[in-house]
Amino acid sequence: MFWGKRSLPAEFDAKVYRKRYPDLRHMSAESAEAHYRDCGLEEGRCPSRVTSRLDFIGLVDRKKPVLEIGPFLNPCLRRPVHNVKYFDVLNKEQIVSRAQHILTYSEEEENRRQLRAAIEAAEEIDFSHPTGDLSSVPERFMNVFSSHCIEHQVDIIRHLNGVFDLLEPGGRYFVIAPDKRYCFDHFHPESRFIDALAAYLEVRQFHTPTKVLEHAMNLTHNDPGRHWAGDHGSRRIDNCFFDERPGVFENVLDQARLAKDQYIDVHNWIFTPSSFREVMRQLFDRGFVKMPVVKVYPTLRNSMEFYAVFEKPA
Repeated sequence: MFWGKRSLPAEFDAKVYRKRYPDLRHMSAESAEAHYRDCGLEEGRCPSRVTSRLDFIGLVDRKKPVLEIGPFLNPCLRRPVHNVKYFDVLNKEQIVSRAQHILTYSEEEENRRQLRAAIEAAEEIDFSHPTGDLSSVPERFMNVFSSHCIEHQVDIIRHLNGVFDLLEPGGRYFVIAPDKRYCFDHFHPESRFIDALAAYLEVRQFHTPTKVLEHAMNLTHNDPGRHWAGDHGSRRIDNCFFDERPGVFENVLDQARLAKDQYIDVHNWIFTPSSFREVMRQLFDRGFVKMPVVKVYPTLRNSMEFYAVFEKPA
C-alpha cells in the first residue's frame, strides 16, 4: 500500500474503525472515538489505515531520495523499489564479519538458514561512521527511515537534530520503535524528558553503566503474544538466569565497566507510544529538537512496535 507525500493517514479514522469492527458499526463517529479511547486502544484495535509495518513502510515515497539508518543485514527499504541509500556504524564487510560470528553460535537451524541467506544478500552500505555521526553523510534526502534504531541512540536529541540536518525542507523521518510493554524491555523504566536532557547536556558519547546493567538484568521474554495476554515473565535478575550462568553475570559486569570508555550496544530509550509522543512534544516545545512528531500510530494487538513520523518544516 502506498500513500503520497502529503497524505499521511489519520491516527484515528472513525469510518475505518467502524468498518473494521462489526460490533462498532452502529456507533456515531464521536462514539467510535470514545470507544477507542476508553477500550480499543488497550485492546490493541487498529484505528487507522496503518494496519502493519508494511503499511507504514508504504508511506515512504518510493521515488524520492531516502536514507535508511541502521539496516544491518535486513533493510526495510530495498533497491530498486525505493530510491534508498544506507547508513550504518559498520560497512558491508564489517557487517558480514559480525553476522558470520553470530552464525558460529546460533543454535536454531532456521535462524542459521535465514542468517546465511541474509549474508548472501547483504547490501552495500553507502555511508558508515563508527560512532553513528550523521553529519558525516554528505547528501540530503526527502525522507529518512529507521527501524528499531532510535532506542539504541546514546543522545536522542543529537540524533533527531542530525536527521533534521539531513532532510530537505518538508522532509519526514519515519521511525519504527519497540513498545516496552510488549517486548523484552517490559520491566525497564520508561525514559523521561529529563533523561534526554541529561544525555544532551553531558554531551554523552557512550551508554552509561546503569543502562548496560538495566538492559541485561531487567530483560524478560520477547514474545508479544504472551505480553498481550498478560504473561510478562520475570526479570533475569529475579529468576535463575544468572544463577545458572555465573559467567554471563560476570560478563555483564565487565560490559558495564567498559561502558565508561566505549560503546556497548543496549536499548537506551524505553518508550510506549504515549510516552514517546509526550517526550518528543516536550523536546520540540522547549526548542531542544528542531522538528515535531506529527503522527504516532499505536502498537497493534500481538505486535511489539509502534510507528512515528517527524516532519521538518517546509
